[in-house]
Amino acid sequence: MKPVYKLLGLMLLISSVQAGSITTINLTNRQASEIIPIIKPMLGSEDAITGQGYKIFLRSSAQTLTQVKEMIDALDIAAKTLQISVFQGSTGGLSALGISGGIRVESGNAGVAIGSSGNDNGDSGGSITYSTGNGSGNINSTTTRMRLEDNPIHQIRVTEGREAYIETGEQIPYFSGTSWIAPGTVTGGIEYKDVTTGFYVLPRIQGDNVTLQVSPFKNSQANSRAGNIETQNANTTLSGRIGEWLLIGGVTEQLKRS
Repeated sequence: MKPVYKLLGLMLLISSVQAGSITTINLTNRQASEIIPIIKPMLGSEDAITGQGYKIFLRSSAQTLTQVKEMIDALDIAAKTLQISVFQGSTGGLSALGISGGIRVESGNAGVAIGSSGNDNGDSGGSITYSTGNGSGNINSTTTRMRLEDNPIHQIRVTEGREAYIETGEQIPYFSGTSWIAPGTVTGGIEYKDVTTGFYVLPRIQGDNVTLQVSPFKNSQANSRAGNIETQNANTTLSGRIGEWLLIGGVTEQLKRS
């Protein structure tokens, strides 16, 4: 019976060594930090996974290794690049600009054509048309130069799953009070405030739909008193189809005339 025990012990030892072997898996499109959190909950108590850059190191049984490789093949795909447009203004301004489209998806090369547009009143404008393998759409605008300056359309490219941030604006001087330099000498105090407009956005794509975590903000100089800054902001998560404008939020103002 002793040879049987020795053979059994040898088989258990080989099985233990195989379970403890480490396999290096090379990634092509996604980094290990994106893949590991998805795979880790599926592993057993004796399995271990780590990684850095575009490499994953896995210690597991042969069966688990096969399952993990199948998951990685499904996850390690090229992330899509989006161009996101944000318009901040009134609904009347949106209609006046004649805007349509707004989000586009790219995969590989994409064609972009910029042309001219206008209306019967002589207002100038522009047109952007694009077409890719994953989606197509267009942005048409008919506007005067002043309207674009008052309600600009911000555009930014971002990879899905990554947060993007864009900000534009200027610093405006304002009189902050009176400063005494020396007896009998008075000078005006001039300070500067930031007047900026922009947004944070985190996009995720599922088929022809997109989910956006958006935080737009807009600062503008108030007309009532010099130095006052009016601020508008929102923070929301919303979904829609690629190529559509999505309403984030708004403020309703009621004017009374006498």
